[in-house]
Amino acid sequence: MRFTQNQPLKLISIAVASIVWFLIASGTISRSQFPVEIPVEIENVQPDLAALIEVKAVKISISTETIRLRELTARSFRAYLDLRGIAEGTHEIQINVVSKEAGVQVVRVTPERTFVTIEKVSEKKIPVRVRFDGSAAEGKIPAQALIEPSVVTARGPQSLIDKIESATALITLAGEAEEVERIVPVMTLDGSGNPYGAISFNPASVEVRVPIVDSTQSKTVGIRVPLEGRTAPGFVVTAITTNPSTLEVTGEPAVLAGTNALETARVNLNGISESLTQRLAVHLPPGISLVNSNQPEVLVTISLAPIVLEREIIANFEPVNLNPNRRIASTNPSSIKVIVSGPATALTALSASDVRVRVDLASYANPGSYTVELTSRSVVAPSGIAVVGIPIQSVVIELQ
Repeated sequence: MRFTQNQPLKLISIAVASIVWFLIASGTISRSQFPVEIPVEIENVQPDLAALIEVKAVKISISTETIRLRELTARSFRAYLDLRGIAEGTHEIQINVVSKEAGVQVVRVTPERTFVTIEKVSEKKIPVRVRFDGSAAEGKIPAQALIEPSVVTARGPQSLIDKIESATALITLAGEAEEVERIVPVMTLDGSGNPYGAISFNPASVEVRVPIVDSTQSKTVGIRVPLEGRTAPGFVVTAITTNPSTLEVTGEPAVLAGTNALETARVNLNGISESLTQRLAVHLPPGISLVNSNQPEVLVTISLAPIVLEREIIANFEPVNLNPNRRIASTNPSSIKVIVSGPATALTALSASDVRVRVDLASYANPGSYTVELTSRSVVAPSGIAVVGIPIQSVVIELQ
């Protein structure tokens, strides 16, 4: 094909390519990773359903004029999941990201997809508790807060609504010496102190009035970790430790006198089979505050161990090193009772064929009756099963 064919179109293509090359070569058009993550929104969820998403924010790469990069913010983009027509269950959904600015193109989204769990919506009424950040003026503490309303309706995925026990109104103190009165939004916090984004409240905000009073004394108190639920079968909680192990609190003298320990948020043990560590919020009773306001949370470790049981099992003898010219005519006794120990789950599954008592016949070449000594080391058991003992110390073997 000659160059003269479609010559006008070819000339235009060459001109466009030259312009693009010039812009890229001169640095006018830049492709870069945007430095701020874009929060993922949800749209078109059916009214009676709620969505839990695995990915809360995405990273993007963009292409635009270099001079415009400094003008862009996270609000210049919108990341969203379109859940129109998506039914209950867990689904993998594409994450859409669009630019709100002309001349800015999104060229890559990381990650491109996320798992979304669609559940029935549930509601329940829960009390509102005040959580303080910061501290009042020196020698002052926040007294019992007055909250209006003191109960709100939480609405969201049923699995989350079932977990929460209270809502939180966060009051930040910065050296106040007089009563604080504010309207603050309501939230619920997970065990790590992060808000559950999938839950809404009615009303969404509450009015909080906090008297600021003199603090005349302080004391060291312990930390209690309330537990709920049951561990997996065969496991038991062996220890609960917190870091720090105690907290220094201050407050109104009458309240302080009756406070010997503070409780953390609850730990759910349902189905767990290994130790866990969580950072949990500390609940402060009205009229009590922490001397060190930088310790609103503690690190809690719940140690688990398998339940170790003992069991008697009837085991058979297993001759080893028997002379090929001999055979065993009889053993007395014909079987032996062995006491073993191990995790409850392993002992439940243990059968007689899993445990054997080895009888070493290497020293017996001639026919006759022999008494062979036995020890716990003669017993062979599966890994994880320990031999506690055997009730007899020898067996009589008749060789022919």
